[in-house]
Amino acid sequence: MSVFNTDGNMIPTFHTARLAYTGAAPPVRNRCAFGCWWLCLLCAFLAFSPPGHAQQDFMEREHRIKAAYLYQFVNYIEWDEKAFSSPDSPLVIGVVGDDPVNKYLKLIASQRKAKNRPIEYREVSTVEEAKECHILFFSESVPDEQVRKLIGGRQGEPVLLVGEKSQFLQHGGIIAFVIAGNNVRLQLSMKKAASHGLRVSSQLAKISNVVD
Repeated sequence: MSVFNTDGNMIPTFHTARLAYTGAAPPVRNRCAFGCWWLCLLCAFLAFSPPGHAQQDFMEREHRIKAAYLYQFVNYIEWDEKAFSSPDSPLVIGVVGDDPVNKYLKLIASQRKAKNRPIEYREVSTVEEAKECHILFFSESVPDEQVRKLIGGRQGEPVLLVGEKSQFLQHGGIIAFVIAGNNVRLQLSMKKAASHGLRVSSQLAKISNVVD
């Protein structure tokens, strides 16, 4: 399993290589399967926060890394074409709850594309709003009851459910961000992904802690 730490570095486990948080591209032979070079580029692109105390910097890096992961998931997960109204319709990322990650997702949506589709950022609080999203990101601040309600309203539908709570997968989520020390790790439920009609790349599975 591979992880990023909050210094923006890929931890070298299994088939991945450590990548310094700089603007220099790594040698081709050391590029990791999940596109860690692109993640680091995106983290650098998002690195506009003002200088602060060490703890603040630590947290900001964590938020940038999570936003970068959310963007990169699009390249390693396939939605059925029926999930989109047209070939050029936007990929909608909905966020549930107030989270520092949100400002970085807004920046991504305003300046990036996902597989040639525009990205649309939305704030979500109801099942009706959630039904229009292809990715739903749940902040740690969201009450468990609301998490279960929104996930329950999208059962079996083509949506990637990502959250920060340690029990997120038990609530029906697909991917959970887990902080271990200064590392951002991924937990992944392949069964839940399949139940939502999502096809997960083996490359993503390799760098995740697959729970089933």
